[in-house]
Amino acid sequence: MFVCFDELNGFSDGFCLDLEQLPATFGRARDVAVQLTNLLVSRHHCQIAIRNNQLVIRDLGSVNGTLLNGEAVDEAPLSSGDTLQVGLQSFLVRCSQTSLPELNQVKTTEDTMEVVVV
Repeated sequence: MFVCFDELNGFSDGFCLDLEQLPATFGRARDVAVQLTNLLVSRHHCQIAIRNNQLVIRDLGSVNGTLLNGEAVDEAPLSSGDTLQVGLQSFLVRCSQTSLPELNQVKTTEDTMEVVVV
């Protein structure tokens, strides 16, 4: 199963994460799973994880906060149809049983994961 993040602001094409790749950290640092480049994103901004069989978003003490459906959150359940804002980037979250080939996926490399077109 995949969780997909459709970019709403045009910064990127969006991407999908296989649930087996979680937890996944978003941020500007080189060691994060999902690297975002806008300057309002902290180096280690937020993390997507599974807790008690529920997908959750957790802010990692970011300067500008993590917004879920327009509300600042420290940690909250994440559901298909939610809007996640990280810095200037907003994503529509959706869950998918299969990943379509034309979608970007986060691909695991030796040290990190990177967004690639498959």
